[in-house]
Amino acid sequence: MNDVAPHTRNSCLLIAVLCSALSFLLLLPGLNAPFVTTGEPREAVVAQTMILEGDVLKSVRYDQDLATKPPLLHWGMVLAARAFGGLSEAATRLPSVVAASVALGFWAFFLLPIISRQKTLLTLAILFTAAEWYRHAALARVDMLLASCCTLSLVFLYWWMTQQRILYLVLATLPLALGALTKGPVGAALPLFMAFVALAYWRKLSWSRLFSMSICGAVSLLPLIVWYGSQYSTAGEASLSVAIHENLDRLLGTMSDGTDPHSHGPGYLVGVLLAGFLPWSLIFLALIPMFWKKASRSGLMGIDEEKELLQWCAIISIVCFGFFLIPSSKRSSYLLPMYPAVATLLSALFSRFTEIKLNAAKQIAKGFGIFVLVVWTLLLLVRLGPVDGEVIASLTKKPERILFYLNTFQLRSADLSLSFLLGNAFLLGAVGFLAFSSSLAPLFRFSAAFVALLVAVKWSYIMPAAEALTPRDFIAMELRDHAPTELSMETERMYAEVFYARRINPQLPVTEYRPGSQYVLRWSDDAPLLDTRVYSHISPTSIEKPEKRLEFVILSPVGDPKPEG
Repeated sequence: MNDVAPHTRNSCLLIAVLCSALSFLLLLPGLNAPFVTTGEPREAVVAQTMILEGDVLKSVRYDQDLATKPPLLHWGMVLAARAFGGLSEAATRLPSVVAASVALGFWAFFLLPIISRQKTLLTLAILFTAAEWYRHAALARVDMLLASCCTLSLVFLYWWMTQQRILYLVLATLPLALGALTKGPVGAALPLFMAFVALAYWRKLSWSRLFSMSICGAVSLLPLIVWYGSQYSTAGEASLSVAIHENLDRLLGTMSDGTDPHSHGPGYLVGVLLAGFLPWSLIFLALIPMFWKKASRSGLMGIDEEKELLQWCAIISIVCFGFFLIPSSKRSSYLLPMYPAVATLLSALFSRFTEIKLNAAKQIAKGFGIFVLVVWTLLLLVRLGPVDGEVIASLTKKPERILFYLNTFQLRSADLSLSFLLGNAFLLGAVGFLAFSSSLAPLFRFSAAFVALLVAVKWSYIMPAAEALTPRDFIAMELRDHAPTELSMETERMYAEVFYARRINPQLPVTEYRPGSQYVLRWSDDAPLLDTRVYSHISPTSIEKPEKRLEFVILSPVGDPKPEG
């Protein structure tokens, strides 16, 4: 029986907009957390250079370090900076938040006319709470923008294939072009190849459709080709080398040894896909032996239209996974374009499970709620201090690292505000209600509890840790005390330090270290400076991390006074 409720186009649009708005709001907490990793500020400094130089075509990180990705994300950061009044951390992450929210809403608009509202909402719940999707939905990186462009193009391609209206193929050209401008030719080639495989599987592939897809692909790559041409005219052979290195060498696995830190075997993608869909992948693994045969016999695939949709989602997943098995370079974020399709497949599976094993589904939801309550209570004990960090650290091989992070997370007396106590009380109460309430379907209670946990972890743990580890305040102090006329980075991956130094003093020239540099930021575990100079100053305070510290040093020729500190 068809369980799809009749939806008008307006009602589908309203639900999609509401889902996008809810996603956007839930992703805002922690958006202004300081940079502490390498990946986010690496993209942010490109947008920063565009703003400082007044040239959105200048795709350079800093000094002579060319950006390796096309500019769409950086342009989005520049636009967000205008809205925020400056390039803050929140402004650099806003394009990913918008992209994730648009993709989620557009996928809802796509699903509602085909499957039931309950399955659609469960798909969105699975997608939003999938660990890898939630993480990248608020990062200043290209992966979520690429996933969003792929999602939109895959929807238009599906409509074109099933309804045979050329308009949808024309509309697909825009997100395909934007995907190419986000991460190179793969942004257009991958969705088109998925459509090719689907047409071949459905035996609908014809020369006319193949020709139409070829024209669509060529047109969608034109903006990227123009972009590469503009970069070649300004940066010459260096820009061409970057393009070949990132697009061809990475795909074929021909990068030189030592230049690809993400080289992994085929099993890696299986592991990161299961980890990326936590906690839902745990339920999936538990359900396989429990009811797979029974669900298959009773019609998991549903009605014909839904069956075609699920086949499309399966093709997307298989092609994306298989495509990224080819290169030796593998990262968990590469699989993000298949996440909406996988979430749809899981939704169909879990919905059928709930129909067959309702009591088991209720117990799973209740068990997870209790699990969340216990975990959050233990985390609170760590933060409030009753747990002895010395005892925990003594059980490990690297106690200084454990103690460092325990001290980072532990609350100071100033943090014990009424809002903190009320917020945690509300979280515990809400999760407890969701665990034992019968007013919501079991898997929706499960997802609602997990949303609460994700937002709370970001607010209560990620934010304080980022504040404790950021080099922002340390750099501001050193620039104020010494007023350097230039600043060098001892290693090329110090993008967070570059971002904050240039934000604090936009007129300060920031370069990579070279002989003759006087003012240098360095990590104490780096190799010594390869120059016949000695330190005339080492900052007495620093950013301390396990086994290393960030230092501001002033260099002088050999024979000058000894270091001050």
